[in-house]
Amino acid sequence: MCRVPRRILPVVFLAPTLALAQTPAGSSSTTTPSQTTSKTVWTNDNISGVGGTISVVGGAQQEAPGTSSGDSSYNVAPNVQVLSPTPGAVFAPGQTVDVSIRITDDTPYFLVGAIGPEIETAMKESKPFDLDVKIKDDPELGPSTISVIGAVHGRNGDSLASIPIDIERDDMPTRLIPLDSSMYFEALGEQTHVDIIAQFADGHSYGVDESPYLSLHAADPAKLHVGPNKYVTMVATGNTSLTVVYSHNGQSIQTTIPATMVGPELGASPLSLDFGNVPVGTSSDDQEVTITNETIVDSIRKLQSSAYGDYQLTDDCNQNPVPPHGSCTIRVTFKPTAIGNRDSQLRVSSNLDGGETIIALRGSGTEREH
Repeated sequence: MCRVPRRILPVVFLAPTLALAQTPAGSSSTTTPSQTTSKTVWTNDNISGVGGTISVVGGAQQEAPGTSSGDSSYNVAPNVQVLSPTPGAVFAPGQTVDVSIRITDDTPYFLVGAIGPEIETAMKESKPFDLDVKIKDDPELGPSTISVIGAVHGRNGDSLASIPIDIERDDMPTRLIPLDSSMYFEALGEQTHVDIIAQFADGHSYGVDESPYLSLHAADPAKLHVGPNKYVTMVATGNTSLTVVYSHNGQSIQTTIPATMVGPELGASPLSLDFGNVPVGTSSDDQEVTITNETIVDSIRKLQSSAYGDYQLTDDCNQNPVPPHGSCTIRVTFKPTAIGNRDSQLRVSSNLDGGETIIALRGSGTEREH
């Protein structure tokens, strides 16, 4: 039941393509997503290029799935310097950030803008290219990024620089709310992201998954492993819990999330079949494997079973849906085609997408008597 995290960590994108409407020389304005003028509009909702796509939706920057430039430098274009803010500067939700930009050559940028996952997009059409950038009123707290982009007449836009910042509140939350009040794992090694909302005394709520003030502590590390970036992994069966702690300025608040290993989605009995010695070209008697739906609420509507080599399968598992705790039967016949060890595996999976259940098949082919 691994959930996809809500937050996508910012990365630096190299040489994106920015499609902008042409703007008359000498015009000047500052725009945000809610204050777009007729002079300057995005004509393409995507800024795409080498290393991924930045989707501009309400001023938000998101990483394209499976992409990352791996570039750890702040400045992508050497002719552009971001004088402020300093890397890692801390800002509060709703605060305005002075982004001061210096261009060290004569590149004729006619527009420079700032985008980021937790800021409102801002643009400037004339020098000096200094921008007043507002942190969103309801951002995720923790590390974020302000990326500077620019456009030149007659060519694609450039990604100029990327500055890491931190967004935090100085006061303590009054309550921590897990988006999942309990965690259920159906397979060992299953991983999930812990999403936490913090409520503050003024009524505002923020995601704090990435805040350095938030930490996770497993009650039994032998069962539940806490990894980086607020991911946890179930490593043993049984019940345990996770304590979530938010600490700042010598104060702390915490909440506890129960964690349970509920077992695999498909059970099998027995887990191995031994057919012994069977003459080549003849068939053994059938042996049966009972497949059980171990889930709490989901029915098996389609079951796939396969075995390579000299084993033939029939089943009654797809005649009707198998309800929770219901079962069906797979029958296996061994018909060796050669002398010697003919061991194999029966692999069973279903529409529940819980991985494969594997049953060992053992048998040997012997010389056929004439």
